[in-house]
Amino acid sequence: MKTLLLVLALAVVIPSLVFAQGGASAQNTATFDIGMPLTIDGATQPGVWGDLAPGTTYTITADGYINPPDVNGSTEIASAVLWTITGQTGATVNITFALPPFFTSPTGPNVPYSVNTMSAGWAGTAFTAGSPFNPIDPRVLNSISLIAGEADVQIGGIVNVPLGADGTYTGTFVLTAQYTGL
Repeated sequence: MKTLLLVLALAVVIPSLVFAQGGASAQNTATFDIGMPLTIDGATQPGVWGDLAPGTTYTITADGYINPPDVNGSTEIASAVLWTITGQTGATVNITFALPPFFTSPTGPNVPYSVNTMSAGWAGTAFTAGSPFNPIDPRVLNSISLIAGEADVQIGGIVNVPLGADGTYTGTFVLTAQYTGL
């Protein structure tokens, strides 16, 4: 029995002596992010579609061409409506548009607005008239890629300027974007 008690005492005392001689502990932390927030800069570039003539239907492409030329003879508009979307590099993002049915002016009749399958487009970088871009139909849900964490989306459209139109016309566009997954 004495031997058994001695073995038990040694089993308790020896490990406590070992840990008491050189043990230590310290707390630390690690952090990570789940993806990146998706942001849309809608103030990137409002559309400036030039000087248009009453009684004419104009088609403005996503990259900024206008047909027929505006009243100054230009086939390139000053700027298409532009949004810059930033987020996780390589992510796929679904985008939708809310489009105006017409443009308004305090001094003239409404100007009807419509789109076709080539009215909007996106690219991994900023694009201007003649730049390559991926055409998208702004009437339906579209999926785009954030190349290098960014994509530019631009939209033009079709305006049917009625006779008697006068003044400065404005239309409001809304782009909504949402991650589809990485």
